[in-house]
Amino acid sequence: MDARPEKIKTETVAVISVCEDAIEINFPEKRDDFREIVKKHGCRWCGVWRRKVTKLDGRVIDIAAEITNKLLVSGFVVRAQDIIINNAVAGKFEPENKRVISKIISGQYAGYFAIQWPYGEDFYNRAKRLTGSRYIRGNGIVVPSEHYAEVDDFAQMHGFRLSDGAKELIAAAAQAKLNAVVVIPAIVKAKDIPEPKSKPHRMEVPDKVEINSNLKDE
Repeated sequence: MDARPEKIKTETVAVISVCEDAIEINFPEKRDDFREIVKKHGCRWCGVWRRKVTKLDGRVIDIAAEITNKLLVSGFVVRAQDIIINNAVAGKFEPENKRVISKIISGQYAGYFAIQWPYGEDFYNRAKRLTGSRYIRGNGIVVPSEHYAEVDDFAQMHGFRLSDGAKELIAAAAQAKLNAVVVIPAIVKAKDIPEPKSKPHRMEVPDKVEINSNLKDE
């Protein structure tokens, strides 16, 4: 089905197709206003505009309907499956929250939180204030699990959604803190060692010095 807004910017049609885990948009005209919309929704150019969709992102059909809605509102003609067009026009889709905190599964930072945000937004400085945080290419800002309370506060303050893995990590870290044994360690003083003197002891010189008989020449 083709959908045309009342006021269009171009007759070029954005053709949207979906599969189980990806969205592709074929739009042969080069326009910065179109590019900004699809890039903001995570699409990257590879001959066509393409967006990989994971379980963490949500339902493919919702994301496709949201992109279609934004394109129609902005004055672009869209061709897509009927259900996508209908949901886009009626606003019947779950808007994607692209501010995500997830759990890193493998590698050097396995068991860390990963904080990521969408193209066009910048939470770098705020996320870097979290204790133990560091920037890792491909993962955004990562934070050790023991600082789960700070991460949870950050998520609530800035509207980040927590993946199921991140929620499990928070629960596990909180339980580990609860299970930790609270101790009062003994304070052990260092053994007393005499302070070195500024001058060495003076050696006593004997009144009479003799050569050992075994060392004399015969």
